Amino acid sequence: MADYNPFPVAKVVAIHPERHSLDCVCLDTGERFFGVTVLSGSASSEAVSASIPEPAPPQESWGIEPGDGATVLVVLARWPGITPWVLGFIPPPTAPGLNDPGRKADRHQSGWYHTVSPTGDMEMHHPSGSFVRMASDLGHENLDAFDPEGRWADNKNVDHLVGFVASIAGAGGAEVAKISVAPTTGAISLSTFANGASAAAIEIDPVAGTVAITTLPAALATLNGSPIVNGSVVCPYIQGPHPVPLA
Repeated sequence: MADYNPFPVAKVVAIHPERHSLDCVCLDTGERFFGVTVLSGSASSEAVSASIPEPAPPQESWGIEPGDGATVLVVLARWPGITPWVLGFIPPPTAPGLNDPGRKADRHQSGWYHTVSPTGDMEMHHPSGSFVRMASDLGHENLDAFDPEGRWADNKNVDHLVGFVASIAGAGGAEVAKISVAPTTGAISLSTFANGASAAAIEIDPVAGTVAITTLPAALATLNGSPIVNGSVVCPYIQGPHPVPLA
């Protein structure tokens, strides 16, 4: 027992996120462990905070040397006769990082990331280039200056184009409002709903160059300025172009 290491480093070979556990092999002895529980900073029978990175493909799994896929290293707590626990993860030498003291960064292996700068500027960035930002400068923050080794931007999923949607539910879970931006075209839709049916909607299509108001349930609408209408103004009473030209 004099040479027994109770806190060995192990390489992850498979993960079981539905059980918050993983399989691994110790780097010092080659011992294999299955279904090792990953300790969490917060967990209960109703709540958990967990994210276990996926390791290299199975054909490389039990080799101690890193394969072509992601290398995931953990620290175990083990005692003879007891299944070990994962105390935490060790960033490999190839792990992405940013040389910017004071910055908080959270990067998913898909390439999605969330950062907070030392001044509090926040950005969530998708690998396709789409982003959500709260900052004094509203343009995307290029992090290349903080990534001299080029490990942060690995060009994964750059062709995976995404849209955006935000939906609000009312009583009984029924949708009452939604705003969405379509992938590729950037078409914007703003809709409200009443009793499951559309109450008002505005559609902006940048490709066609059109703005369509499908429903505007207002008894009186006031337009300030000098509005220009190209086309006919339809009279709701005669269901046709208004007989009196607009001044």
